[in-house]
Amino acid sequence: MAKRKEEEKTKSLKDESILSEVSGNLPALLEGLKITEKAASKGFEWENVNKVIDVVRDELNEVEAEITKEYKDKDKILDEVGDVLFSAINLARRTEVDPEIALKHANQKFRRRYGFVENKHKQNNLDFSNTSLDEKLKCWKEAKKEGL
Repeated sequence: MAKRKEEEKTKSLKDESILSEVSGNLPALLEGLKITEKAASKGFEWENVNKVIDVVRDELNEVEAEITKEYKDKDKILDEVGDVLFSAINLARRTEVDPEIALKHANQKFRRRYGFVENKHKQNNLDFSNTSLDEKLKCWKEAKKEGL
């Protein structure tokens, strides 16, 4: 009986929230963007972008704290990584960057650089899988210098 009352209370609070206007069926990135827009429209907003950057740093520190524990709580790590992503979406919004476009751009840039590293290994007759990370990172830096 108590559980049902709690569910009704939660549903009632959700229905009263401006965030109930944001569909939970949206892709997560877009949903996060819409949530931060709605909250900001009601004044729930950091006063400047530097505060948002501080939040992103704090969230990263919380992830680091969780993953360095001897006993790793996967649910807690999931929660903290989600907070990092949500905060990054808010940072994108505050800097007037579409997070979907930014992520797509980052994906494409990673593909180009990774492809460069693979090709460099092929040109030098090196087995990519058996090359050290340091060697791969040297090629990665070269790809960055090339503007890829």
